[in-house]
Amino acid sequence: MRSSLVLFAAILCGTPMAAQQFVPVQGTVVDTAGRPLTQAEVLIGTRRGYTNAQGGFVVDSIRPGQYFITIRQIGYTPIRERIQLGAAPSGSRRWVLVPAPVLLATINVDERRTGIYGTVGDQSGFAAVGAQVQLVGVNGGNVTTDSLGRFSLPRATTGQYLVRVLQPGFEESRVMVELKRGEGRELAIRLNETYRAGATRSQEKALQDLGVRLSNGLARERLTSNELERFKSADLCDVAQLRSQIRGSTITIIVNGIDVHREEPFTSLCAWKADEVALIEYSPDACRDATQTIVLLLNVWCSGRTRANVPRSMMGGGNRVATQQAGGPYVVVWEKR
Repeated sequence: MRSSLVLFAAILCGTPMAAQQFVPVQGTVVDTAGRPLTQAEVLIGTRRGYTNAQGGFVVDSIRPGQYFITIRQIGYTPIRERIQLGAAPSGSRRWVLVPAPVLLATINVDERRTGIYGTVGDQSGFAAVGAQVQLVGVNGGNVTTDSLGRFSLPRATTGQYLVRVLQPGFEESRVMVELKRGEGRELAIRLNETYRAGATRSQEKALQDLGVRLSNGLARERLTSNELERFKSADLCDVAQLRSQIRGSTITIIVNGIDVHREEPFTSLCAWKADEVALIEYSPDACRDATQTIVLLLNVWCSGRTRANVPRSMMGGGNRVATQQAGGPYVVVWEKR
């Protein structure tokens, strides 16, 4: 009887309870020339929508709170960011999708030439002269492309590697490569003009730490782009290996080694498709399997770990260390670039 009276009072006041529980998200999606993009996918939590002929979209029936919003279209680099939805609808917003860099099909070569090598150019096919090519993994190092955009990394042997390409005025490119004994791999990488700021020190440090982890093996804690190929364009939340091993009501997601998102529902991994990811690192318990670098990044306290090398970003005023959390499941998502 009491609940019926509350509902009746809400209706009389002109503020139905159901209407207060959901808000719509609306906006437009365009390319870098300002042209509207049709049928771009918009994902907010578990709700999906698509843009119309004018690039507009509305995703409704969303409860107030924090969400990942993902906007993607074939041929463009996806946008993923956090949004906060209040109780009242927000205004329309404009998002700009940047063309994705092109990676031509890789070629396995015979035993007469081993390692990783290839060419780097722009979207018009002109050679990227003097581009920095960084090898992250066992026997890692740096080389620059020659006058024809060619590079060679012959010290790459057996194992998993991240090949990173940097050129002023162009977007960074990252390619995951896995080599078997006696195998070589030829890459043809095409760069896009830059629309974002350059790499930060935190990004550089994150890639150095990834190189250490790749050199140490631990393949059971990873899914490479080769292993993800069988899932094609399926969402990461549908990858069986992650669903079976990452347990708990919430997880921590680390994007590209630096952006930490805590207490996320497992469905937040739906923001990435398997073919958009170069590498996944994961564990059901940070205190059981994670390296010291990941433990510090997650800001967890584990038995037997040292706090001597806590990063400045985790420090409060003076020498006070930020409150640390208990260990739990985490996923590190390295996006393709």
